[in-house]
Amino acid sequence: MSTFKFNGPINGPSQFGDSTTMNVTIVPPVSQAAVSRAQELRDRVRAEAPEQAEEADALHAALAAAQQQGAAADGTVVGSRLARLMSGLAAGSALLTMAEQLKQLLFG
Repeated sequence: MSTFKFNGPINGPSQFGDSTTMNVTIVPPVSQAAVSRAQELRDRVRAEAPEQAEEADALHAALAAAQQQGAAADGTVVGSRLARLMSGLAAGSALLTMAEQLKQLLFG
């Protein structure tokens, strides 16, 4: 087994010695559309489901911070916040539909 030290970015699928394939997925930064949808969702949650407002605020803050840094959102943090928010929304509600649309924007 070989050990390699990489001093620069790796972009895309590559093969490095010992017949090992390493797949690298490039995640794009958070889009303005996702931040706007999260803000709209946050505002509607505050009005229609205030018990979920804390999760909506935290979700929007995480996405806005990532966008300001020009980075991708932390999928674990954003995914768990979105899941908790969605679990507290009524089935068939407009808020749940908005949350699902945001999930689609973020995770495809």
